[in-house]
Amino acid sequence: MLRDWLASSSQISEAQPNNPEPKYFLREQINLEEYRRLFFQGANHEARYWLEKSTSYYENPHVADRIWRLLPNAKVIAILRDPVDRAISNYRFSKANGLETRNIEEVFLRNLNIPESPSCVSVNPFNYLIRSNYLSLLVPFSERFKDDLIVLVFEKIPYPPQPEYRSDFLNRLGLEPIVAPLKKINASQENSDLPEGLLYELHSHYQPMVSALESQFGLDLSTWKF
Repeated sequence: MLRDWLASSSQISEAQPNNPEPKYFLREQINLEEYRRLFFQGANHEARYWLEKSTSYYENPHVADRIWRLLPNAKVIAILRDPVDRAISNYRFSKANGLETRNIEEVFLRNLNIPESPSCVSVNPFNYLIRSNYLSLLVPFSERFKDDLIVLVFEKIPYPPQPEYRSDFLNRLGLEPIVAPLKKINASQENSDLPEGLLYELHSHYQPMVSALESQFGLDLSTWKF
C-alpha cells in the first residue's frame, strides 16, 4: 500500500521488479553496484530516493547492519499493525497457502510443536508470535538508523489519508506532496470465529511489549490495548 503510493512520486525510483520482493539484504555478501544493477538499472538519476519493500527484513537481525553499511543515509519505514490481528492474519495466510496443518487452537492455545520451515520460503511461516514482537525486532534498526527509522501505526493511518497526515509524513522524508490516492490492500477477515479465550490470551501476551513500544518510539497504541 505505502510502496505503491510513494512510488507514484517523481522523486522516488522503485525497485524493479517489485514482485517478487528484492530481499537483497537477506544475503550475506552484498555490493552496492550489484544492488543497483539488479533492481535500479533504469532508475531516475534525479530521484531523491530509491525505494524497495521486503517484509522479511525486520525478522533478520543482520539486515539493519547490512543496509547501513551500503546505504548509511537510508530512511527505514516500518508499518506496525495490532500484533494480535497480525498474528492471526499470518496464521490464516499460512493456512490458506497450504503451509499450516494445525488448527488455530493448537497453534495459539495448546502450543503444539512448530513444524519444520519449508525450504520454499525466506522466513519461517510459523513464527506467528515472534513476528509480532515488534520491539525486539526493531532494535537493530533503531540502533543503526536512529531518527531515520520512521515507525507508522497501521490503524492510525487515516483512510482516505488526510492532508495533514500526508504533510507530516512526507515532511519527514523531505518530499513534495503526493497527489495519488492511498489504496488499502489485503483486507483481513473479522475475528468473530475464534476459539473462546484466544483473543484474551494473545492480548495478555503482547501487552508488556505494547507498553514498552509506546515508550520507546513515542507512539499512541491505545487501539491495541484489550
